[in-house]
Amino acid sequence: MYKSKLLGIVALMVIFSICFCVCYDLVFVKQENLIESDSASDSEAIESQVSSQIIPSSSLSPPSYVEVINSNPVESSSEPVSTETFKPVNSAPVSSSQPAPSVSKPVSPYVGGVQLKLNTGFKGRCYLTFDDGPSKNTAAILDVLRRYNAKATFFVVSSVNLGKVADIHNAGHAIGLHSDSHEYSSIYKGVNEFYSDLNAIRSKVAGYTGQDVRIIRFPGGSNNLVSLTQGKCPGLMTVLTSDVEKKGYRYFDWNVNSCDAEASMMVRINGKRMVPMETIVRSVIEGAESSNGSYKPDICVLMHDLGGKETTVQALPYIIDYLSKIGYTFSVLDENAPDFKYKKLNN
Repeated sequence: MYKSKLLGIVALMVIFSICFCVCYDLVFVKQENLIESDSASDSEAIESQVSSQIIPSSSLSPPSYVEVINSNPVESSSEPVSTETFKPVNSAPVSSSQPAPSVSKPVSPYVGGVQLKLNTGFKGRCYLTFDDGPSKNTAAILDVLRRYNAKATFFVVSSVNLGKVADIHNAGHAIGLHSDSHEYSSIYKGVNEFYSDLNAIRSKVAGYTGQDVRIIRFPGGSNNLVSLTQGKCPGLMTVLTSDVEKKGYRYFDWNVNSCDAEASMMVRINGKRMVPMETIVRSVIEGAESSNGSYKPDICVLMHDLGGKETTVQALPYIIDYLSKIGYTFSVLDENAPDFKYKKLNN
């Protein structure tokens, strides 16, 4: 009798244990899974929210004069977006690892709602200019210019890459003086400080090229406000714009801005904040248009030769090709070039 009761108690304990395990699996494990699922959903929501604040280049509207542009950065090796591809004249790739951009359809006078007025006999001169170099992108820029047989002017600053001015000079391009330090607060403290900076970069360029360069571009342009806000020197630009020419220099501003350094136009591309290539090309083409419905006879295009401006390198083949089709030829800034000066000074 005692053994029977003991076996009964053991059996009840076994049954109770089994029921407890089943209930645990149904309640607690399921609850843990629900918690993990909710956490994953929260993470995805956060990632989605963050991603929505980063505008991919593929979502941007293409330039008004083409329907599709492949906007991968120059480091990529992506294939053209279409087998029916239009390639710019002499569009050999910049290098084996840096394919030239491609356009899915040929340019026509009415693509995208903008009339390009091709084949109208228009003739103009274009002066491509690059500020703030040399940089790691200088070689790629020079390669594009060589392939398109186009000349440009480089307004240089002092940096570890300054020795590349010899490559620029040897390739037949013009070199202009921009700044030794590019520090507005020190350059624009006064007349003496400006010339101290200018003479420093002038001497360094002469050491690399043997040239005594007399072409300059004021940091920030001749109509800058930084000479007042950072240099704290009222009226400085009014004095300098007159004085530099008395000293035998020629200064050049620009009348077409590529917008490749406009912070408000930058988006995140491959982890970097850059102005999309489409925007740069569109800015140049639209900037070349004149108020009378044609194109400006002489344009000076502002671009930048900086390490973080890969999309500028990408845009360059398009810029050269489309301006060529409109009727522009490419020259360097020199003593025979037309004036490109702001009429109104801000300081």
